[in-house]
Amino acid sequence: MIKYSIRGENLEVTEAIRDYVVSKLEKIEKY
Repeated sequence: MIKYSIRGENLEVTEAIRDYVVSKLEKIEKY
């Protein structure tokens, strides 16, 4: 796990990770 000292960046990264996970789940659902 990567630690972020700035909360602002942490929130942005969290959103990016969420989109990444969602896209992965969608690919899994296709199969």
